[in-house]
Amino acid sequence: MFYLESLIVRLFMISQIFQVGTIKSLLTDVCLGDVSIEELTKYGNFGIGTFDYLEGEMIILDGIVYKTEPNGQIILADTNEKIPFAAVTFFDSQLSFSLKNIENLHSLEHELLKHFPSYNYIYAVKISGNFSNVKLRCAQKIENKKIPLHEHLIKNQSKFNLTNSKGTIIGVWSPWYLKEVSVSGFHLHYINSEKRVGGHLVDFEMANLDVEIMTIKQFTFQMIGSRDFEKANLNQHMQDIISEAEKK
Repeated sequence: MFYLESLIVRLFMISQIFQVGTIKSLLTDVCLGDVSIEELTKYGNFGIGTFDYLEGEMIILDGIVYKTEPNGQIILADTNEKIPFAAVTFFDSQLSFSLKNIENLHSLEHELLKHFPSYNYIYAVKISGNFSNVKLRCAQKIENKKIPLHEHLIKNQSKFNLTNSKGTIIGVWSPWYLKEVSVSGFHLHYINSEKRVGGHLVDFEMANLDVEIMTIKQFTFQMIGSRDFEKANLNQHMQDIISEAEKK
């Protein structure tokens, strides 16, 4: 029965993205979720997000949920852990191509945009390759609940570089009109091929890449059922804060 239910959900979720919470609710201090990892993976085998109190970056690849520790080391996430923000899909590559000698993240994003048939859809991207250098950051768990979450995120992140790294970029591109629900533009995480190190992708240097893109035309998101979400002021303008938090 469980297998049948999972199959039905998967068929229903084809070409969809499922999101828990919103980027705006997360940065308005709604940092405790009510959806578990076990439940989340019913809706996708590929995606990114974070954990309660921003305790690490989430990377979902081939149905396995990885969690970064403050030093970037990877561990397997506990299926009972809850999440305040994540986006997942059942990844199905619809377009693939190779890119040679890509200098940095900005150059990669420029090349990817050329292959999007429209800037009004959502895209899941999976990019594997060899990188001469990868710059990553990892959110650190919130310990002082009195500090606004967006301030904590800007000031409390570990940053590190990987040299001569082979790995995979996993992420989502969302259109501007979803800017206060999702992260508009590219939101990318990275995991090395040994599944030992990863984090939020900040930049990279020189890479040969194999790119896979999935176009997503259906978007479902689940609001967080908590008092924090009920009381959060989600009507305030926060685009500058969202942009600053994502770019740091």
